[in-house]
Amino acid sequence: MKTLPIINQLKARCTVFGGRVYGLKEWIDLNQKPDLNPRSMPCCWVVCTQESANEQTSAVSYYQTVTATFDVFVAVPKVDAHGQVGADTLDDVASSVRKALMGFAPVSDNFSAMSYLGFTFLKPTGPWAMIDMQFSSSYELNQTDSHIQTAIDEMPSFERTNLDVDFIREDGKPDGKIEYSTKFNVN
Repeated sequence: MKTLPIINQLKARCTVFGGRVYGLKEWIDLNQKPDLNPRSMPCCWVVCTQESANEQTSAVSYYQTVTATFDVFVAVPKVDAHGQVGADTLDDVASSVRKALMGFAPVSDNFSAMSYLGFTFLKPTGPWAMIDMQFSSSYELNQTDSHIQTAIDEMPSFERTNLDVDFIREDGKPDGKIEYSTKFNVN
């Protein structure tokens, strides 16, 4: 799942971040350098964390629903020694994030509108408080996304067919003899 449309949506709709909405690279860098500057908050990171697929549902083609889950990691400064101001700020910022993303279709008409799945409070490791907000959106895979379409496209064109007919006897069974044979050319 592409996260750039989600990042752009949060930048446009959540002015509280002041444009500080980041992706996977910055999230990885954060784990390398956990000394996040409180002056650069609130901020968030958008990361696609999982895709799960339902069973393929067609016997003659390909249809499958995939649900993509992405996380918005939101950080705010703790401000006070007990972190209560940070917790209250997190609640306000989380409300803004939900308002920006719930019902938003992230990539194209192929994706369903986003659903909110909940959040987890992450253990603080610095002068900031952080939550992990989870959202999901589903999309369909079909024959054009599979090898089936490639195999069909690589087949030679259908030019002719042979037809052999074995008439059914009065007892309802074929006699095993070909009574009529013909060839059809397709133009």
